Amino acid sequence: IYIIYSEISKTRNTSNLEKMKTKNTLVDKILDETLAKLKDFAKPTNKQYQKLLQDLIIESMVKMLETQCYIQVRKEDSSYVSSILKDCEEEFSSLMKKETGRDFNCKLILDEGDSTVNEYGGVRVLSKDKKIILANDLHSRLFLSKEKNLPIIKNMLFPKNQKM
Repeated sequence: IYIIYSEISKTRNTSNLEKMKTKNTLVDKILDETLAKLKDFAKPTNKQYQKLLQDLIIESMVKMLETQCYIQVRKEDSSYVSSILKDCEEEFSSLMKKETGRDFNCKLILDEGDSTVNEYGGVRVLSKDKKIILANDLHSRLFLSKEKNLPIIKNMLFPKNQKM
């Protein structure tokens, strides 16, 4: 009897592992499709992407709370980003004054040096001494979101009452 239960258990485990691999493969396929759409979205001339870049910079400034930050972007985004740095500084100061009642300024410098922002766009923000790096690029954000929401994603794609 033990041998029969052992074989049944092995069969179930193998089946469950195959289901998990299939689910993970399907989720990875969705991520690949999303990355392709992100790459298409992140065109330097796309107005929505330009607005997103500005929002990402300001969000990063709030997280960093430094008096000076270096901004790294893809080469194709550097022209646009350099044109909005002053606007970002002003919006950040205004936001901080509104939210905290205190004056807070941050000088932004476009760092066109050793940027590792990937092909999907977004920004990396470095502290004044370049020891703190905040990756606020679209690829990183997508994968953080995936990790955080994976159980929800899997439940949406593969409801418990659905047989696979």
